[in-house]
Amino acid sequence: LWDDTVYMLSMFLLEMYRLTHDEKYIANFVEQFEVHHKELVDEKTGLWVHGWDADSINYNDGCSIKGWPDPVTHKSSQIWARGNGWVGMALADAIETVSPTSKYKKTLEKALVNYIQKVEPYQNPKTGLWYQLITLPKEPLNFEESSCTAMFAYSIAKAIQFKIIPKKKYFP
Repeated sequence: LWDDTVYMLSMFLLEMYRLTHDEKYIANFVEQFEVHHKELVDEKTGLWVHGWDADSINYNDGCSIKGWPDPVTHKSSQIWARGNGWVGMALADAIETVSPTSKYKKTLEKALVNYIQKVEPYQNPKTGLWYQLITLPKEPLNFEESSCTAMFAYSIAKAIQFKIIPKKKYFP
């Protein structure tokens, strides 16, 4: 499982919901989100690690570095800001898409509020930006990244628009 997969899934599932108004697509999105959250959340920060692998078999998939998952947790050691950005955008888009009467609306809103509360402390108070490796701002090769910052800003702006977080606190 990868953190950015949630967004890729959401594009298909939310579009199917828009076309059919069938709640099964939102149910599927919520299920996928919860499965990913269970495996990818970092217990210390509440943010998502980049990836999780169900086994400890080292194989060359042509993309990943062999041995990337921890042999016990099966998780990546990295908390990638842009990956977390995809998570927030998927939640914001899902909330915007579902019917106001959807039984999933409150679940999605709660998840987005929780997400924003986890991301917020890592913003650089001087620049307003977030770092590529969000929890490692002092790493010498780490850098402030505009992509993740835009993604976090999108998610926060949507949450303000939905009136699920206080504008006074988050707008600045």
